[in-house]
Amino acid sequence: MRVYPSPGLLVRDPVKRDFLPADGREVPDHDLYWIRRLECGDAILTAPVSPAVNTTDTGSDQ
Repeated sequence: MRVYPSPGLLVRDPVKRDFLPADGREVPDHDLYWIRRLECGDAILTAPVSPAVNTTDTGSDQ
């Protein structure tokens, strides 16, 4: 399964000994560590939604 850190959190990967990247990482499906991280809300299964960037021009053309 692919897990992502919850927005605003740093979640340590005990196998790689680093923090879970924002773009997520594949981890074993039945790993109790990741199941606990999902249950407590530190990690999520869906990619966090990034805020939309408004690309429309707000200035007036005169």
